[in-house]
Amino acid sequence: MRNDKVRTKSLIEAAVLSAIIVVVMVLSMYVPFFEIIGIAISPIIICILYIKHGFKFTTLSIVVSFTLLVILTNVVYAATFLIINAIPGICLGYCIKTKKSAVATVIIVAVIYVIVIAASTYIVSYITYNDGIFGVVNKFVLEYKEVLNETMEQYQKMGVSADKIEIIKQSNSQLTSELILNMLPSCLSIISIILSFSVYKILYSVLKKLKIQINPMKDFNKWHLDDKITALIIGFIAISIIMNSKKLYGAETLLYTAFNLGKLIFVVFGIALISDVLSGRYKLSKTIVFIIVLVSLVFKADIIYLIIGIIDSVINFRKIKENFQGNK
Repeated sequence: MRNDKVRTKSLIEAAVLSAIIVVVMVLSMYVPFFEIIGIAISPIIICILYIKHGFKFTTLSIVVSFTLLVILTNVVYAATFLIINAIPGICLGYCIKTKKSAVATVIIVAVIYVIVIAASTYIVSYITYNDGIFGVVNKFVLEYKEVLNETMEQYQKMGVSADKIEIIKQSNSQLTSELILNMLPSCLSIISIILSFSVYKILYSVLKKLKIQINPMKDFNKWHLDDKITALIIGFIAISIIMNSKKLYGAETLLYTAFNLGKLIFVVFGIALISDVLSGRYKLSKTIVFIIVLVSLVFKADIIYLIIGIIDSVINFRKIKENFQGNK
């Protein structure tokens, strides 16, 4: 009798959460900018389902949500939901349930996001264009150049000098389909890391209120990148440079990815060091520190943070015994 009550309660919760998922996803389709909220909320709902009721009821809820979305929207949108939100949500729930560390969870979910976003983009692009992702990128570049030419014509009518117009044209001529395709993997990786980190932070607050155990993320100011990871990053970049010098297939894309990811990682840890100094030594509030960092980034100070991040990973100015993963 008790098992029947538990089963009924699980079914009711699964049904309610399925309804919430459908409402969120439908709003994401029709309400501007709500898609960002939908991408953050849906995996969290699925994650909670997985933690509380296991894989069986979570799968049932996803199937119900998918069916309703097919009826209310279309098959492509419903399939996109299934790939981008359901899979990371289940993965996130599994990591929390198996008590993996915060950093390990963020990294695993980020990798899953890279895979599912790439897969969904590939599928949707081939449905939309015969050339797939290449067709999407080529169309974007073509439309961008058309808009640029129209803008240049307006500048000429307004009396802007031909020299200035030529400078603008030359600076924008570097945007090509090849450049965008080379940049896509690194951009996708960065977006996935940010998305995974943001979802985890929101989930942490939600699960704490639900009194569900979840490992906390180490305070950002105390993040430190150890020299072993630094060596791996530099090695990755070095291998990419060697491959690119030999003109191997895909080497240029790998080089862009290595440089951009490496830069992001070192800049983030450089910001962590500066934030720790400003808040610890100079007793500045988090808001003031955030404003200082934001303004400095606007004025292209990222190269400074990059250098600081690299040096700190080797020297360890603060003598932090644990790295950002919590390992000694």
